[in-house]
Amino acid sequence: PRSVVSLMVPSRLSLVLRHMICACLLVLGRVANVMVPILYKRVIDTLALGSTVKGARHAAKLAGLQSTALHLVVIYLGWKMLQATTDVMRQVIWCPVMQDVKERTNMRLLDHLLSQSVRFHISSKTGELMNIIDRGATSVERLMDLIPFRLFPAFVDVLAAGLVVTSMEN
Repeated sequence: PRSVVSLMVPSRLSLVLRHMICACLLVLGRVANVMVPILYKRVIDTLALGSTVKGARHAAKLAGLQSTALHLVVIYLGWKMLQATTDVMRQVIWCPVMQDVKERTNMRLLDHLLSQSVRFHISSKTGELMNIIDRGATSVERLMDLIPFRLFPAFVDVLAAGLVVTSMEN
């Protein structure tokens, strides 16, 4: 387990920076997931309020509501675009980190394989060994994607939704 964790730690400073950028994008994506429905509700509420204002006396109020609705729509679209693009940006930035992890995993497995005795190499099946090596490298890669970018965000989304719903009720 300790050797697997050491593979997950970046080997270069540029990869550490990519880790930090991906963490920031992850947080930004979670904030966007909360903001988009809230802003959508505000846009709908503002437009509904504007449809109830009638008459020449309330023209200034109607213009103010339209201006507010327009601003809310622009802000909503900005958050919606951010929500749609954070995961894609994270994947692009994360790709070199995954390549580094896969390379270091394969190198460590290959070093271990080459350190084995001649008898081991004569008696073992090459195809079987290659499948085992590939499964090992793939499992580390999946762990690096699953825990920080699938499980943790799902947990945070459920927690954030619960907080938003309870705060809206109060």
